[in-house]
Amino acid sequence: MIELQTVNIGNMSIRIPVWEQQSKTPGKTIVVTAGMDGDEYAGIEAAYELIRFYSKAKFAGRLVIIPIVNIPGFDEAVSFNPLDKKYPKYIYPGNENGSSTERLIHFLSEEYISKADVWIDLHGGALIESLNPFVWTHQTKNEEVNVLVEKILTNFKEGIKIYERNPDEKAEKLARQHTAYILLESGHLGERNKIDIGRHVNSVKTIIRIVREGKKSTKKGNVYTKVNYYIAAQDGLWYPSVFKNKEINKGALLGETFSFAGKRISTFKASQAGVLLWWRKSLNAKKGEVMVAIASEETSI
Repeated sequence: MIELQTVNIGNMSIRIPVWEQQSKTPGKTIVVTAGMDGDEYAGIEAAYELIRFYSKAKFAGRLVIIPIVNIPGFDEAVSFNPLDKKYPKYIYPGNENGSSTERLIHFLSEEYISKADVWIDLHGGALIESLNPFVWTHQTKNEEVNVLVEKILTNFKEGIKIYERNPDEKAEKLARQHTAYILLESGHLGERNKIDIGRHVNSVKTIIRIVREGKKSTKKGNVYTKVNYYIAAQDGLWYPSVFKNKEINKGALLGETFSFAGKRISTFKASQAGVLLWWRKSLNAKKGEVMVAIASEETSI
């Protein structure tokens, strides 16, 4: 049964949906979240479908599914929390005396994430984003967490696999508390079609099965270890290339930005060969925001 948990986020309270099952059989604690970005709907739909499935399925351990974390963003159909203009996905572990988003993530951390062995976070292309499906993880200083993540990656079959080597503050904080963080992306332009929803559902089921097997994989798999971001230098107009496939050659034209007066600001070309992760589809370019992201430096683990 889904319960609505009341969260005090400063000058107001919100209620977020939470479903939880605790098995009598010992096992891992797995937390699944969706709706960190309020306008990414495939993950939200998938979370509700997972609740329906696991309400009837047997499993060992504890499973928590939170279909919509960013209720204020969902209400306004925006990625960020409109109450403080912050993105919940970038904040961890939050602050009980902080801004609206910091308080929300603090609640999430204290009640669920800090107790998790694995945190699976469902995302998809927002209303102005297209993407190719991918799973994104980070190598951390916690070898136990790394072993679990590598087992997941080598057994995972859906989409592009990223095992980023660059230090990530959020992943490191989670690893210090022995929590593996797995981000899944499927869907684009805010769509919620059956293929993207089904990919999320199948991916979560696969990860849960892999985690509960408890054996280190002897398989080898290819992953990308770096993500390259192409960022707008100023507000203006954005003209992305027409991408015919996900493979990107070094030097390929990715898109251009122009000022409102029609003067070219930037021409983005791929600095490395790789695969296309996501790209902005809207006409507007916003200073400091990612226009295109590409995974590169493929290797075997």
